[in-house]
Amino acid sequence: MSPADVMEESRDTSNLTPAAGGANANPAASQGRLDPAVRTIIASARKPERPPSLGAWVCGLVCGVLFWASFYPLAIGPLAWFAFTPLVMLIRIPVPTRWMYSALYLTTLAATLVQLQWMRLGDVTMYPAWIALSLYVAVYVPLTVFLCRVARTRLKVPAVIALPVVWVGTEWLQAHAFTGFSWYYLGHSQWQWTTLIQISDLVGGYGVSYVVATGAAVLGLFLPRRLYQSLRLEPPKRSDWPNNSEGSSTSLPPVSLSHRGMATAWLICLVAAACLYGTLRRDPAVFSPGPRVALIQGNFPTSLGPPTVAAGDRFRTYHQLTGLSVPYQPDLIVWPESVMPWPLLEAEENLSLAAITGIVPNIKAEAFRSGEMKEMFENLATQAGAAMMIGVLTGDVTARHGYRTFNSAAFSRPELGLVGRYDKVHRVPFGEFVPMRQWIPGLEQLTPYRGQFGLAKGEGPAKFEYEGHNFTPLICFEDTVPHLANEYVRRENPDVLVNLTNDGWFNESSEQEQHLISALFRTVETRTPLVRAVNTGISAVIDGDGVILEPKVFIDGETLKRTEYRTAYGGFEKDRHAVLVSDVPLDSRTSLYVRGGDWFAMSCAVFASFCLFVRFVPTRSVAI
Repeated sequence: MSPADVMEESRDTSNLTPAAGGANANPAASQGRLDPAVRTIIASARKPERPPSLGAWVCGLVCGVLFWASFYPLAIGPLAWFAFTPLVMLIRIPVPTRWMYSALYLTTLAATLVQLQWMRLGDVTMYPAWIALSLYVAVYVPLTVFLCRVARTRLKVPAVIALPVVWVGTEWLQAHAFTGFSWYYLGHSQWQWTTLIQISDLVGGYGVSYVVATGAAVLGLFLPRRLYQSLRLEPPKRSDWPNNSEGSSTSLPPVSLSHRGMATAWLICLVAAACLYGTLRRDPAVFSPGPRVALIQGNFPTSLGPPTVAAGDRFRTYHQLTGLSVPYQPDLIVWPESVMPWPLLEAEENLSLAAITGIVPNIKAEAFRSGEMKEMFENLATQAGAAMMIGVLTGDVTARHGYRTFNSAAFSRPELGLVGRYDKVHRVPFGEFVPMRQWIPGLEQLTPYRGQFGLAKGEGPAKFEYEGHNFTPLICFEDTVPHLANEYVRRENPDVLVNLTNDGWFNESSEQEQHLISALFRTVETRTPLVRAVNTGISAVIDGDGVILEPKVFIDGETLKRTEYRTAYGGFEKDRHAVLVSDVPLDSRTSLYVRGGDWFAMSCAVFASFCLFVRFVPTRSVAI
């Protein structure tokens, strides 16, 4: 029967229907006498009835709660394997619910606001940044569901494959978009499963996220049909839909035993392979003795208001804590980020005092030539008999760039004094600089600062040598950025990564633990140990396996005596004056991730982008 014949028969049949049943004829009964081909055409022209939004709200809420609980302050890592399972339900249903993506976004936003609440602690003016970042990060969950539904409906890629690939792609995007925010990756929840996270030296921490997301997707295949029905995730059955049965286009597609079996086998193989690789990589690892470091941890909360402790008193505290470490003969002593209360002022040698005054009229030109700060750095290193790396704010004057301010790590050696500095490259948007301020006037109103504001971007990584060991610094959140640490290790090949951080802005919050956990993955990815000196904590030494080591010596800054490293709240010492002395184990292993970079995560991002492209390619209408 040709389409023309079908339509003609449709017209003829509709004309006969009133005669057969009158004006009050039953439409369903009338339609039941239509040719099956006619019923198919009529049904396909109708949009399926969307299920109510209840299921989307419940799935989004459960996902948000489980994801939040997987990280600090609760840090129940196993929950991450279930966090995205509710999303599988929304990916698999043939017809999206009403307000599905709005419900997902709002529930994710609520969880994200709670998760990132530590951002507001520094000052009341930081509330806009907290809310803005939460509004942005919350986009990724509904975006993942949307792209996975495109992959399932348009590309016929099952959810168990699409979900982990798309999620890793969005994690890579999150690490780069708007300068990047590489926090709360799904794989970070598994930091205590040391064997599993060893695959990070192959494809980065993204590989761990892929494994965990695959686990959640496979578990989603075992959710009973009655759960979908109780959440009303299927549209009601209607007699006028063609083939309205288990195989209907509006019914939940069944999952065969063979499909579940293959998905389970894939997950088992994936986890087993990751654990086998981790075991093989760890067993033969031999760490050679490295430099002895002393990490000086002050406890000075930071805010935009007037300091509660005078600059001179802070300096004396750090100086006193440093003296307590000297008897243990460290090779390197590290002070946290921006802990030096006075700026380091430097100017090009060929600039005259008049030229400096013309560039920086509000600072005496003689201050750039006095050398007092350089002499202080030399005295500190000479008195300690060790190299020192200290966080300091640098004012730099050049003829080409004028006056610029940097967040720096100054490196000094005994007798030689200040031998170099590293200027922070990865700055925090709206915290250390205002992006696009030259195009959008008044954008600085979103920051806690007013008027002239902003730190300049450093030129790249640095490497400092002392006693045959090489050190490459990272400042603040730079130890949370996978591709940045990867690039620094590839270019400089240091023995030890050194992180200088001031977490005093987020004193007594889960940010301190989560910052440490994010940094932990850099050691496995690069097979390079990392030491962290953090104002308020958590200071630590982490080996190339991602294991946080107990210090050889722990000195309580309150009693000024050596004591045991107590496993306090969260298992770490924080929010107290302390000195940690430890020998850093050097790692001779190589890393495929350092050589190959983000090829895996980028491939996942390409697939996610292709799904987005396919969504807008004209084709037969499909509910997404």
